[in-house]
Amino acid sequence: MQVKLTWKKILELIRSLKLKAIIFDMDGVIIDTIRLWNVVDRWVIKTFASKDTRVPDLVTIQKDRDAFMDVHKDPNAYTEYVEFLIEKYHLTCTDAVRIRKEKWELFGKLQASLDFNPGFVKFVNAIKAEGIPIALATSSTQQQLNDLFKNNPITSSQLVLEDTFDIILRREDVKQSKPDKEIYVEAAKRLGVKSEECLGFEDSYEGIRALLDAGIGMPVLFYNECSEPYMDRINEALNNAKTDTYKLESFEDLFET
Repeated sequence: MQVKLTWKKILELIRSLKLKAIIFDMDGVIIDTIRLWNVVDRWVIKTFASKDTRVPDLVTIQKDRDAFMDVHKDPNAYTEYVEFLIEKYHLTCTDAVRIRKEKWELFGKLQASLDFNPGFVKFVNAIKAEGIPIALATSSTQQQLNDLFKNNPITSSQLVLEDTFDIILRREDVKQSKPDKEIYVEAAKRLGVKSEECLGFEDSYEGIRALLDAGIGMPVLFYNECSEPYMDRINEALNNAKTDTYKLESFEDLFET
């Protein structure tokens, strides 16, 4: 993880490691939706909690939500998570369906102003110019993709997801979600390559585990503020990896001269 990644270095590694494809996570890697969810959850607590309730910071909110979702993976998990918030913070409104609806409405308004992470569009265009196949492997649903990339004028004016990615795998396309390796194994299979012939970008502990367990040939941690709460676990996983691993903090850094 000590090697500084540049666009030139990535091309060198692709050739030396005989990599044939690149797989991207979405949330946190190509667009910063994780922080937005933290903001929305904090709004829920602040809006519906009593005045004497101590509203947690964004890191605490993220860790609580991740821990909850780690255990609850069924279709009703989001409503159950709201029920968890109601109980933990003694919210004055106990209608979980109503709160979830208001959460989604606020998220929908805020995500309309989301842009791609800096440098991503330049990077992905450079990849396409080299003729390297790319896949998107996300735990988000098709509806969430539509909201972020079709109904958002900022992102939709820069690229069309289906024209950019050769393969798109969403939550509904796999049986097991990350940290299970299924989505990366399936993405490589659909790209027509082996897992070890892929470069993969992830920002979360669950995602890094999925990359490593799938045997991705060049795992890259895309480090951001949402990675920070889990860096001990992420570093442990990367240090125990059977292959060299890398770290990148911004796609813009790849093109610095």
